[in-house]
Amino acid sequence: MSHSTFPPRPPLSERESSTASLRHLDRDGEPLLPYAFRHGQANPTSFEQYPHAPGAAGVSGASWVQLASNGRGRFRLLVFAASACLLFLLHAHFYRPRHHGPPPPDQFDNQLINDQPPPPINHDKFPPVPPPSTYIPPTPSTPDEAPLLAESLIIQPRRKTPPSSPNPWPDLPESWGGHQWLSAERFPPSDPYSAGAMHDPPLLGPPPARFLSKAFEWAAREKKLLMDLYKTVVPGTGWDRRTGRPTMVERDQIVLLGNGWRKPKYKVAEIELGVGVESLRKVQFEGTIDKKGSKEERERRDWVKRAFLHVWEGYKEHAWGHDELKPVTNGTSDNYNGWGATIVDTLDTLLIMDLSHEYNLAREHVATIDFTYLVAKAPFSTVLPEMEDFDVPKPEPVEEEEPLEGTPSIEERQMSRGRPFNNFDTMLTSPTTIPTFETTIRYLGGLLSAYDLSGDPLMLERATELGNWMLPALGTKHGLAMCRYPIGVNPNGGPSGRSVLSEVGSLTMEFTRLSMLTGDETFFLAVQRGMDTLDSGFTSASDSKDTTKRARLGTLLPAYVDASFPENTAGEYTFGGLADSYYEYLIKQYQLLGGVSEQYGRLYTEAIDSAHKYLIRPIDVVPGRTGLTTIGAMTWGTFTSKLEHLTCFAGGMLGLGAKLLRRDYDMETALNVTEACAWAYESSPTGVGPESVTFYEAKDPSRYYLVDAPDGVGKVRKPRGNPMGVRYSDAKYIGRPETIESVFYMWRITGDRKWQDRGWQMFTSWCEHALNPVGFATIPNVNFLTSRREDSMESFVLAETLKYYYLLFSPTDLISLDSYVFNTEAHPFRIPKPAATQEEEPKKYLWTGPDDTALPPPSFDSNMGQGTPVQLWARVQQAAGLNAGRNKAAARPVVPAPVPGSRQKFIRPQEEQLQAALAELALLKGKAENLAAAAPGHGSKNRERPAGGGFGGRAAVAG
Repeated sequence: MSHSTFPPRPPLSERESSTASLRHLDRDGEPLLPYAFRHGQANPTSFEQYPHAPGAAGVSGASWVQLASNGRGRFRLLVFAASACLLFLLHAHFYRPRHHGPPPPDQFDNQLINDQPPPPINHDKFPPVPPPSTYIPPTPSTPDEAPLLAESLIIQPRRKTPPSSPNPWPDLPESWGGHQWLSAERFPPSDPYSAGAMHDPPLLGPPPARFLSKAFEWAAREKKLLMDLYKTVVPGTGWDRRTGRPTMVERDQIVLLGNGWRKPKYKVAEIELGVGVESLRKVQFEGTIDKKGSKEERERRDWVKRAFLHVWEGYKEHAWGHDELKPVTNGTSDNYNGWGATIVDTLDTLLIMDLSHEYNLAREHVATIDFTYLVAKAPFSTVLPEMEDFDVPKPEPVEEEEPLEGTPSIEERQMSRGRPFNNFDTMLTSPTTIPTFETTIRYLGGLLSAYDLSGDPLMLERATELGNWMLPALGTKHGLAMCRYPIGVNPNGGPSGRSVLSEVGSLTMEFTRLSMLTGDETFFLAVQRGMDTLDSGFTSASDSKDTTKRARLGTLLPAYVDASFPENTAGEYTFGGLADSYYEYLIKQYQLLGGVSEQYGRLYTEAIDSAHKYLIRPIDVVPGRTGLTTIGAMTWGTFTSKLEHLTCFAGGMLGLGAKLLRRDYDMETALNVTEACAWAYESSPTGVGPESVTFYEAKDPSRYYLVDAPDGVGKVRKPRGNPMGVRYSDAKYIGRPETIESVFYMWRITGDRKWQDRGWQMFTSWCEHALNPVGFATIPNVNFLTSRREDSMESFVLAETLKYYYLLFSPTDLISLDSYVFNTEAHPFRIPKPAATQEEEPKKYLWTGPDDTALPPPSFDSNMGQGTPVQLWARVQQAAGLNAGRNKAAARPVVPAPVPGSRQKFIRPQEEQLQAALAELALLKGKAENLAAAAPGHGSKNRERPAGGGFGGRAAVAG
């Protein structure tokens, strides 16, 4: 008896006859599906309900055989199979609850499958239903049917605030080195130098003059070869014939202002003098702060300063002059041009922490930086090479033959591959471009901030020189900077191409401040033209004809922009990586200009309003925690509830904007975003925040799973995630500053000491798990207490992270948010005040002046920009290594690679080589004849062929 709702299938004989008839269809005749079904002249349901009935409009098993027997049929079959697989994968990914599958079929289901009736139910096998007092509810089949586990059982307890005295880590064993590395005995608070733990960096002088001379000769020769290979030279691009250095592009050769672009009506040099500037609204808390925590605040500040000194001493000892220290191996890295990024990035931190002697050591390095030379990635060495390595051997005269027509030369083939000359060691080859964004925020921002805090004219002089070197990067068609810029090259008004939003939209503060301090409006005008392009150069959401998920989200901009295609606004919308500092600089540029420019206030307001509509969402999937907010990401119309560490700057940005523009609602969002970022630290096993976390959606059925109820009766639902509510995370931590930045802002804006406690928890956890004998190593996974450490320490660890920790526990008038505005690398720029206020409040500087043992200023004039010791030694090693490698390669015969589409010229071998080859051939021929004579059946005309069908068959070859 069948339980199916479909009519019974026809007898097997009828089905076979139908199949047999289909086998005789002609391949070139009518298509396999009946005409009536294909053209809608019959009821298609007959095909669906009676697929094997005689005369039905369907395809039997033989039809599929015939489909596979011809070419078109095979293709249709493959397309059908691929489509079915794709639909199955999409269904499994999007529509089936994750982590849960269908229950296994029971006995009754198996009997239905086997087309058999179920047996009668034997009630004697089942126990009687217990009385109501002991009734056990049935186990729910899906999590949606089960009650939730009591929230009190799954709430993660809050971390205790560590003490500040006498030791923040009382539970760690004595073997943990931090007890000694950060002790007051090593760095006494009154005088860090008194205990003898602080030393000047090892003295590294330049290489001998004759080696340097050879290195510059090599550089000039290589530059000439490179320029000779280029047939045309961009106007304004030149180089020094003696040293090979590029020359600075002349201003009149740079396309900076563009055609039809209107300059702003105000001048930033006048704003610096207070002309037209009105007092901005106060940002910092003006009420009374509880004084009970003052002693604890001072103790915490001393711990942070000792941590900075520990890392600074490690850098001075092992990596002075290099970009960064590798804290695990005590090695070095030069990922940011090789100009000493950590030194320049840390100038203002040294001044803020009252370390004038360390600042004077750093300024000696700053004076010698050569902005035209980029250090290669090769391991650094001070071992002098052989002088012969610099010599260029004279080529022996050879008889040159005319190449065949259409055959490119070796140089042309190298140019087509992007290599102007042979590259024997890529590690020795200098980078050809600088990262414009990183160079601006770290180097230019660091120099300008050091000048604002010290009044040191050296810093402004070097900043002006660097600004002039980088100015041509803004000379593109639409004013958007080249993200990678080759020093000394003039873009000549060409397109900037597809660019990262944060890299082209985060240059305004540095170049504007440079114009303010120098009185040269060109720097400001150059970046302002690019901002006008971002303001009005892209299709607005209201004007867009695209109503799909590719349309622009309000006034936000995607992570990648191309001014040549303004209608292309599809992609990822985020406040995280690739876009973050663009939005940050809108409100900060408004503050830096003293509120004179209405444009930046408008742009910020419109962007935040759009973010509230599309990106800002509450986090409601973390048990027991309310008041958490994230700024997620929208990618091609799909929202992801994601909290990036890079997005955590937004708490401080929103708080700053709320105060300056009276946006009270944004202040609540700022507090909630900062709470969420601090929660990411507190909820991890190490107490350190991950790179990013992605949350479950509140209505996602897969965010729960079934567990036994605490009382043992039935099942309950428990949230998934580690921590609960998190679907997955990128658990790496590289010492990022964004969370402590927002915590610092919340403390300065609200005056609530709970933010100091949050920051102290974060700092002590970071020290416990990342501190090592010379610095802070990278934590690859914050969810593992005993995880290994990676050999990397970014320059922003000293420039940003430790600076914000120090300011969090400092008096609020030190770098007040009403007097300074931080760039995205935490470099404070002085905010212009009204002219009347400037007369009443003269500028105060933190630098005490040069040391008695420091080099006098006249020596800077002779060494200015000639190169740091690291740069000079790198020049020597590079020239000797590449030149020696080229000489060795030149001593070997080089056979050019065949060029597709060209005839290769025959080269006749020498007579000796020809005679040797003929003799070897005769020897091989004699051996072959001897082997053939000794083989069985030799000379027989009727010998059998090998298996495989011929002497050249597969079996013969195998034999």
